[in-house]
Amino acid sequence: MALKAAPPDGNTLMVVPDSQITLYPHTVSKPVYDTLKDFVPIAHLGSYPIAFAINPNIPAKDLQEFVAWAKATPKNASYGSGGTGSTLHFLGLMVGQATGVPLVHVAYRGVGPAMTDVIAGQIPAVILPLGTLLAQAAGGKVRILAHSGSARSAAAPGIPTFKELGYPAVEANGWFGLFAAAGTPSEIVARYNSIVIQALRTAATREKLRALDLEAREMTPAQIAATLKVEYDRWAPIVKASGFSADSQ
Repeated sequence: MALKAAPPDGNTLMVVPDSQITLYPHTVSKPVYDTLKDFVPIAHLGSYPIAFAINPNIPAKDLQEFVAWAKATPKNASYGSGGTGSTLHFLGLMVGQATGVPLVHVAYRGVGPAMTDVIAGQIPAVILPLGTLLAQAAGGKVRILAHSGSARSAAAPGIPTFKELGYPAVEANGWFGLFAAAGTPSEIVARYNSIVIQALRTAATREKLRALDLEAREMTPAQIAATLKVEYDRWAPIVKASGFSADSQ
């Protein structure tokens, strides 16, 4: 990443999805950057819960019934996502570990193809951002069983979280962050953080984020750093257990 080699003066910044800095380094044998040493977090730019949805013809009205169905018909226990090595991919494996169902990942090149196949019944389930599933769920084309947020979403208050269904380990929002090079003076980081938070508090910015299915979160650089460390450490054993390597892709 160019940011790693940039002067720590605050003139070069990076907007990055969480998976690029919490997941990707665990999927390669020789990461080209150290997430926890090469960058300093500035601001949280928006987050989104990830949902588990099924084809409505699957005989399961809720997650408990899906787990029972999948255990009874293990050859059908699979899920699609928008790509390998993503948060969606590994969250599905996390769901499998938590529920005791060895879900098989079916990788697609993007959210659209995965959505098409679950609607058509080619795959029984998908793990996709909650916002991308709401219109299809409203039309009866998919059934959303749970999402990965820490609390119910204002956009879909009727959908439970995995945590409230008895799976507290399955909590992992996708998010975007703003970062600077390691060594950037704290006063510069604090100033940028203040500017972003002021923007997040405006109705116009929140409306634009909602249109992108993102939820604003006000966080200090220290809070983001702590979250980053927790997520970085959490994904490591899950990626290792999966046997996945981006080196061979």
